[in-house]
Amino acid sequence: MTRISINLLPNETAIAEQKRQKVKFVQTISVVAFLIVVFLTSVTVALRILQNQNLAQVKDQTQQEEAKVASFKDKESDLVFLKDRLRLIQDLKALPSKARQSYRLIIEQIPVGVTVSGISVDASGNLVLTAVIPSKSAFSQLFANLTSQNVTSAVTKINIDSLSRGRDGVYRMSIKIAAKK
Repeated sequence: MTRISINLLPNETAIAEQKRQKVKFVQTISVVAFLIVVFLTSVTVALRILQNQNLAQVKDQTQQEEAKVASFKDKESDLVFLKDRLRLIQDLKALPSKARQSYRLIIEQIPVGVTVSGISVDASGNLVLTAVIPSKSAFSQLFANLTSQNVTSAVTKINIDSLSRGRDGVYRMSIKIAAKK
């Protein structure tokens, strides 16, 4: 059987219907494209917000870690100072016994409050001591200790190389002590 199709509508109606179908198709595609663009935009915005939150958290963590590191800087300087002191003590332990005895004898005579700025001991036990003394009483105590019987029996000569008193009332001095041979 053959199909027979008869179109009684004018050609303009068929052409108008085809144009309407094309416009409807273009509109449908436009709406779908618009919805896809809106969806992708909303996903992009949501990801950007999440990324900003993650960046803020990382930034906060970084600042906290930087604060921790900064707090360790003070400890680091103290540790370096202690390390230098320990190295000095180890070096002094390695010195010959005469130098070690002179060092111990003089250090035991330094009263509380006197700050030793520097000390050097040679192999024969001769000592050079630089100190900062905060008060007149500590100054008197230091000299009383250095002229005591147990010190004078171990040394031959005590020379004061320099002695000064600052405006703040703090004495600064350098002493050379010659050990008995």
